[in-house]
Amino acid sequence: MVIGNKHFDIGTHTYIMGIFNATPDSFSDGGRYPELKMQLGRIEKMIEEGADIIDIGGESTRPGFLPVDPQEEASRIVPLIKEVKRLFDVPVSADTSKAEVAEAALDAGCDMINDIRGLAGSARMGKVIAESGASCCLMHSIYRAGAPDFLDRCLADLADIA
Repeated sequence: MVIGNKHFDIGTHTYIMGIFNATPDSFSDGGRYPELKMQLGRIEKMIEEGADIIDIGGESTRPGFLPVDPQEEASRIVPLIKEVKRLFDVPVSADTSKAEVAEAALDAGCDMINDIRGLAGSARMGKVIAESGASCCLMHSIYRAGAPDFLDRCLADLADIA
């Protein structure tokens, strides 16, 4: 598998994705890195600690999160993506479910889109990713307690968006 200019041999090696939430309401860091210089310092530390890819998100998905509009989400991640690509030799993914944000991230040099809604959040997302040639990470996030058909449900949902 190729992401950006890096080859990932997923059959024989485990890789680490460093997650950076560029949101003031993140459950993981609570917005401890509000300035670009601080954000880059944290990302550099993740790379030093072994991150093989950096995932940058601009909208929290913690329980009870408040959605942000695409322009706000893009304004949180695009400058950071540009600087990470300029300063570090590491693939960058954008964690978004909005096609408009994905387009802005890809224009900024992003190598992969990480869509936690499995392309179900935006009707154009699949087309945006396909036309860009970028890699894509899909997540299936629908869970029903005790549902014995999880894998079947996941496959059916992915087939619906294909």
